[in-house]
Amino acid sequence: MIRRLLAGALVGAVLGWLAFGPPWRSSGTSACASPAGVLTVAAGWDESVDQQRARIIGAWSHNGYRASFTQISPVTDEKRVEMAASAGDCPFDVLILDVAHLAEFAASGAISEVTLPAGRSFLPRTVEAGAYQGRQYGVPFAADVPLLYSRGDTAELVRRAWGREPVTGSPVTGTVIVQLDDDYEGASVNLMEAIGLANLANFGQEVPDAAALRRAFQPGLDRWARLYRENPGMRASAEFKERDSVEEFRLSPGPVVMRNWPSSFGALAAADRFRTDDGRLSFTIQPVPGGVLGGSVLAISSGLDDARAEAARALIGHLTLPQTQAELFTCGSYAPVLSESYDLDTFAALGFTVADGCLDLGDSPDAATYRADFRTLATTVRAAVADAKLRPPIPHYSRFSEVFRRCARAIVTGAVTDPGDDYYRTFSDALSRAVTGRLTEGGGVCR
Repeated sequence: MIRRLLAGALVGAVLGWLAFGPPWRSSGTSACASPAGVLTVAAGWDESVDQQRARIIGAWSHNGYRASFTQISPVTDEKRVEMAASAGDCPFDVLILDVAHLAEFAASGAISEVTLPAGRSFLPRTVEAGAYQGRQYGVPFAADVPLLYSRGDTAELVRRAWGREPVTGSPVTGTVIVQLDDDYEGASVNLMEAIGLANLANFGQEVPDAAALRRAFQPGLDRWARLYRENPGMRASAEFKERDSVEEFRLSPGPVVMRNWPSSFGALAAADRFRTDDGRLSFTIQPVPGGVLGGSVLAISSGLDDARAEAARALIGHLTLPQTQAELFTCGSYAPVLSESYDLDTFAALGFTVADGCLDLGDSPDAATYRADFRTLATTVRAAVADAKLRPPIPHYSRFSEVFRRCARAIVTGAVTDPGDDYYRTFSDALSRAVTGRLTEGGGVCR
């Protein structure tokens, strides 16, 4: 609660630079007195089991430096606000940035260009997520991709929700669960997947006019609007974030399909109700067709002195070692950004004892199946990362996302009953202002 209050209090303080560009101090940090030998590292709240990310960062040291880890709100937009507000006076040395906000920090000069650590097998898509205008500003740290969790025969439900062909015929039996809470970045991501990321690819340069926007957006939004009318799971999803949808998945009879992140796998796999009599999982997972790449990158604040910058690079090198990435995966559910950190069967031979130990349940009745289940997760996530799509690299992404979510969600939920040319003209105009950081007059667009 304290973290949320702090982040909320910072919102008012930064409204000015949200509109006109943040007043980053890229020329130095002389006003700060950073503790000697301490790197300050900021990230969102660590919700992994036993806080593995905090443990690994806290245990690091290099040439007289250690790391002090600061955890911020678990909410994507709130942690971005707190990191941004802190950058004006005493910036953190290393930021673990959500990939959606890299463009904002890079365009403003808040972070420095980086060189990827040598000898790493970074997954190509994660490297792309750390680049802005052809330059690398973020080193991949954790991947996150949406998965579909299914019980029963959900092929037709998946086709209707995430396919690109027109939906015809009568409604089908079953439940579709997504996340469409109106004050939540995840809802924007869900709606982008419904539309197709290819239809937002060039929004960083120019927003389409009303007619072009309608051609691009209407098929996907109309598809989900129909699902919303026909499917009780979709209607319930209007109030859902990740945890809400997991609970709905637990309670729903099959067939049911839920769009969620890999972090939900462990909780579901540990529940007896999702095991058959012979111990196998009673649900399956697959990548979301056209899923959006999430996750985080490691960025270095601008203006650090040479010694501090070298220490920051050393920390980043440590956090992207194959062994470290493997530990974060098996012990903390952070999907790796390195290809070899998905190869569970090599961990013991490579000496990844901690990572391998987190797959060993000892005498537990589930010990025989857990490693196989996690191998399925690893294979699925790795494939999903390879095919994932990137959100448009917009420096004012938070404002863009808010307007996009509000206008697109209104169509899906039926708040707008006849989204014709006039509505899409309002939609296009509001997005055009949002990508440049401008507020919409009256603040009530698409409501």
